[in-house]
Amino acid sequence: MTPRVLVVDDEPQIRSALERALQRSGYEAITVASGESAYAVLADLSVDAILVDLILPQLSGSALALALIRRWPNLRGRLVFMSGDPGLAVAEWPEELQGCPVLVKPFQLDELMDTVASVMEQHRHPPLEASGGGQ
Repeated sequence: MTPRVLVVDDEPQIRSALERALQRSGYEAITVASGESAYAVLADLSVDAILVDLILPQLSGSALALALIRRWPNLRGRLVFMSGDPGLAVAEWPEELQGCPVLVKPFQLDELMDTVASVMEQHRHPPLEASGGGQ
């Protein structure tokens, strides 16, 4: 089964570039522009990892990630954040988000692939189940 990665980023060019890069590396990539769309995808599909932009228009990426983890606990450790802010205060994040990798934009595609591969390797158990959500 092809590993599936959900990308949540409001910038169409970034979504498109990440989708192409992930597909070239053998992943199935699903891209969405909002937290609401991420919820809709996760209600229907299982994913192996999620890339989340920290700056989203209606809800911060960290708030979205926390809500997703609380709804689907199996997502814990499967999130990778993306941010253009190199001074990000991750130490202040809730425990559920501590330890999530953060890619600082602009990042290299090999850095992205290494990070996604690492997340996949650390969580080799079955992916998040859709609709049941691991609760």
